[in-house]
Amino acid sequence: MVKEVELHAQRDQEIKALVDIRNSAVTTIYNMEKSLGEYRDKIPSEVAKEIEGAVSNLIKAMAGDSADEIKSKVDVTNKVVSKIGEHMSGGGSNGGSSGW
Repeated sequence: MVKEVELHAQRDQEIKALVDIRNSAVTTIYNMEKSLGEYRDKIPSEVAKEIEGAVSNLIKAMAGDSADEIKSKVDVTNKVVSKIGEHMSGGGSNGGSSGW
């Protein structure tokens, strides 16, 4: 009986890890879509398409039950979206100050 409880406890931890990474993925998707909406006109279309592709791959990974796969796609998506910041700080001097 103790082994059965331990087995269920291990499975519960795996389920919790999967739920946690899925929650992280949902937050990542929301933030990426928000950032893309805000900066789409200020970044090259290739970067926007790359971000959209990464988000799409993340959504597909969320359909499965592999926490490692989802985490991998979250990491890729976060790396891709950093290109927004690179373009905004490095090559994004389109017209000086734009009073937000």
